[in-house]
Amino acid sequence: ENADVKEFYLGIAEGKRKSFRDVKHYKRRKRWLA
Repeated sequence: ENADVKEFYLGIAEGKRKSFRDVKHYKRRKRWLA
């Protein structure tokens, strides 16, 4: 579990600048799907 969480946060930290826009779209998509 911890490893997965670590990887998740590491991925965010690494791709934050690149996929910040994608994250916004993802949040919108998630809210739309919910």
